[in-house]
Amino acid sequence: MSRAIFNRRFFPNVGWAALIGFVVTMAGGFLTRFSSIGWRFLPFGIEALGPLGDVIFNSCWVFALLVLYSLWKSD
Repeated sequence: MSRAIFNRRFFPNVGWAALIGFVVTMAGGFLTRFSSIGWRFLPFGIEALGPLGDVIFNSCWVFALLVLYSLWKSD
């Protein structure tokens, strides 16, 4: 991937990652009411800054997936 393409895609990917990371965290919190699968998306639990850490954690792995997808789609 060229530097121009990376620079053009970086900030939209960060924005999407933050939004999707928040949605994944909310979905994980909803799923914990019904099964233990939701705890996989909430590794920091109820510790200090836990919810913020969960959102940041989920945003980071979503950002990594978006960057890998961009690399896969570029020639």
